[in-house]
Amino acid sequence: MRGLLAFAPHNLRNESDCAQHESWDSVKSYPKSAAAVRLTEVRIPVLLIVGDLDRSYFQATTDFMLEILHFGQKAMMNGTAHVPNMEYPQLFNQHVSNFLGSMS
Repeated sequence: MRGLLAFAPHNLRNESDCAQHESWDSVKSYPKSAAAVRLTEVRIPVLLIVGDLDRSYFQATTDFMLEILHFGQKAMMNGTAHVPNMEYPQLFNQHVSNFLGSMS
């Protein structure tokens, strides 16, 4: 899909760090990786979809990314964790369709 950026929050830090830091403050204070720094360069609309049952680290990282992205939007999916596209594919697709529809 042209103009759609898929960016997994866990790419901002390595897995061992992920287990140690769960709070919003730890995400904001963590030294930025190259991927996080480059988010400021993204100039296209980005949809970040996160599950309400996902680990707090991933939810905090999504909020962190929203602060950096120029055209970021967040969709919170209730009743799902880290793979909302597999747990609720129809709802996930609806979020993506609504996002893409807002581009026209």
